Amino acid sequence: VKSVCNGVLPLRLLTAALSVLAILCHLLPQRAQAHADLLLQIEEVTRAIQKDPGNVELYLRRGTLRRDHAEYEASYADFDKAYELSPQLATIDVMRGRLYLDWGWPLSARACLDRFLAQQPKHVDALILRARALAKLNLRLPAARDYDLALELSPEPGPDLFVERAQVLMAGQVWNEELARK
Repeated sequence: VKSVCNGVLPLRLLTAALSVLAILCHLLPQRAQAHADLLLQIEEVTRAIQKDPGNVELYLRRGTLRRDHAEYEASYADFDKAYELSPQLATIDVMRGRLYLDWGWPLSARACLDRFLAQQPKHVDALILRARALAKLNLRLPAARDYDLALELSPEPGPDLFVERAQVLMAGQVWNEELARK
C-alpha cells in the first residue's frame, strides 16, 4: 500500500510500459518490411507463373507465400492448381496440411497429413504437423506418439519440439502410465 501511495508502483509500471513500447517501436518496422517483402515475392512469382503457367513449383511457392501472408483462400487455390498439374506429387498434402492448420482447420489438416504419412511414415515435418493437428483436436496421446516418432527420427531435434510434446502431455494430463500402453 505504501509503494502505491508514494508513487513507486506507478513509476515501475510506467517504466515497464515504456520498455514494451520501445520494443514494439523497434519491431514494427521489421514486421512492415517482412510484410512488404512477402508481397513483392508474391508478385514476382505471379509474373513467373504468367510466363510458365505449367510450372508446378511456382504454384507451390506462391501458395506457401500466400499462406505465410494469411491469404488462405488464395493459397488453397494455388495448391489446388499444383495438384491439378501434378496429382502424383505427394508433398502437396503436407503443404495443404500446414495451410489447414494455419487456417484453423485441424481435422482437414489431419486428413491431408494422414494420407501423406501413409506413403511416407518417417517424414519428420509431416509428423510434427500432424501432432499439432491432433493436439488441436484434443487427441493428446496420438499427438504425443507423433512427437515421439519425430523426436526419434530427427537428427538434431530442437528444444521447441520437446516443449511442444510436454505441453501436449500436460494439457491433457497424459501421464507415463498411459504412454507405457502405447
